Amino acid sequence: MKKKILHTVLSIAVGAGILSVGGFPAQAKSQNQEMNDTYAIAFKSGLPENYQEVIRKAGGKVTKVLPEVGGIEAQSDEPSFLTNLKGNASIEAANREIP
Repeated sequence: MKKKILHTVLSIAVGAGILSVGGFPAQAKSQNQEMNDTYAIAFKSGLPENYQEVIRKAGGKVTKVLPEVGGIEAQSDEPSFLTNLKGNASIEAANREIP
């Protein structure tokens, strides 16, 4: 039960971030902006065994794992990273973290 509550809180937090920065797809960046963005990703049913592969195939790298809530932090300079993640059925929510 506690795990489900933590997962719900993470999903809401990630979802709220989607609204605050414009959501999917990732917005284009100017050449002067940092190209290594950090993202928060929440999975639907805890961390799948292949979560690192899912992130790698989308164009990112896992930097932090939160198994107790089924979430991770990842970095990517791939402009279509969020769009790529959106197409994965195991992902509940994903968004660029706000500094």
